[in-house]
Amino acid sequence: AAFRTGSVAWDPSRRRVILQRERETFAWDGTDWAQLQPTAQPFEAPEALVFDSARNRLVAITSGGEWTLLP
Repeated sequence: AAFRTGSVAWDPSRRRVILQRERETFAWDGTDWAQLQPTAQPFEAPEALVFDSARNRLVAITSGGEWTLLP
């Protein structure tokens, strides 16, 4: 199935690409996609997905606030 919306970020600490869309999060390790179960999920599609190197975490930014996806 094709993704309509979503955000992508590189996670350098885990060496993988993270795709977050609506209430689903996936990781690409260069070979396979795996669905993840983050500790928190935003209720809407993220406007941005960024890696916070100071805290070593992946953060989703939505109109409703900031969500730590992968601590």
